[in-house]
Order: sequence, then C-alpha cells, then structure tokens
Amino acid sequence: MIPIITSLIGATISGLILLLIRRDQLEASVGVAWIFVAVGFCLLGFAPFLFDSLARLLNVAYAPSLAFSLALGAITLKLVYDDVQRSKSQITSKRMVQKLAMLEAQLRQLQGDAPIDLKKDATDQDGKA
Repeated sequence: MIPIITSLIGATISGLILLLIRRDQLEASVGVAWIFVAVGFCLLGFAPFLFDSLARLLNVAYAPSLAFSLALGAITLKLVYDDVQRSKSQITSKRMVQKLAMLEAQLRQLQGDAPIDLKKDATDQDGKA
C-alpha cells in the first residue's frame, strides 16, 4: 500500500509543479529542482527496488534510511540555495536604494534646491515628526 501512496504523491506533485510552471507562477529553473523531487517520490513508489539496489551497493543495511538521508540532504541544499538567493536579493535591493538616494541628491543639487537632509526626508515619508 505504501508504494501506491508514494507513487500517487509523486505523480500529484509532478502534475502540480508542471501546472505552476505553465501558469508562470513558478520559475522554470526552480521548477526543475522540484521535478527531481517528484521523480524521487515516483521512483520510491513505482520502483522501490532501485533504492534497495542502491542501498546494497552503498552497504546501507536499511534501505529506507538511505531514502530519508537523501531527502534530508536535498532539503538542506534547497534551503541553503534559497538563503543564498534571498541574501543576493537583499544586497541588490539595498544597493538600489542607496543609488536612488544618491541620484535624488544629485538631481536636487542640479535643480538648485537646498541640500537634502536624509533624516528629515525619512521622517517625513514615515509620517513621523
């Protein structure tokens, strides 16, 4: 019964991922990684002997522990990758805000306005005095 359930889970996940990619709700490069996860589920369900053979080849006594170890490793890699991407995005965002502030200062200087007070502008935008 467990192989049938994992096969259905894998097929369902694969279908949902493909649907999300097709609707442009999931970027294709990220979707590829999730397709590999879904294929892993399908392999566990439709061909569990592959994990048994791999476990024997690697001298792992209990084949399901190999599957759990691989899954934990894949999840860890995915989390690290997501954190790296989020960090890059935050750094890019900070740099863009800094460049925008410098460009605004240059624009005001070219227009002949008084020099800007960044602290005053920040409190004005927040609505605080």
